[in-house]
Amino acid sequence: MKRIMLIVALLVVQGCATKLTTYNQEQHPNIALQPQEGLVLMRLANHWALSKIKIAGDQGDFLLDWYALQTFHRYSSPYMYQGHYFLFSMPAGEYRISEVIRYVGSTKSWAELSEEENPGLWSFRVEANRINYIGDFYTQVSRQGYLEQIHFTNRASFALDFSEKQLPELLTLYPLTYSGAGRDDLFEVIR
Repeated sequence: MKRIMLIVALLVVQGCATKLTTYNQEQHPNIALQPQEGLVLMRLANHWALSKIKIAGDQGDFLLDWYALQTFHRYSSPYMYQGHYFLFSMPAGEYRISEVIRYVGSTKSWAELSEEENPGLWSFRVEANRINYIGDFYTQVSRQGYLEQIHFTNRASFALDFSEKQLPELLTLYPLTYSGAGRDDLFEVIR
């Protein structure tokens, strides 16, 4: 009986995802990364439409939950495009956004983002001691409240402008790099 309980407990623990905490501007002076940790910068075009974002990778499973997405630990975008930037830390490694979830009342709408159907599209990497811009994440919601279109877009020039205005003290400590799908050398060329 004890063995069964131990196995069940191990399976429950293995199925858990580590919750990510988003930072706000007042927290910048207190951000101290671990040696193998990096900051992740992403913009969500309509964060209100999402309840959870699941991230899977070689360092484990992570979760941006409702609290992280809805609190004021986000930065308003100064551009005509609606959306908010989110900043959080993660261990260095290779990751992909594996699932997005939306709750409307008690109804759950979700999308599993398949790596087989779209190789590399949802993938990103986190480099230690850097601010890793992974892209702008867009979701579209149907009139019935279900998730319809989901896509990542690279808007590195907007992210650079935002970072210079909103994260100047962090940029002196950690270089900005593009870590999303594909390749973009903008940050390296500007440096």
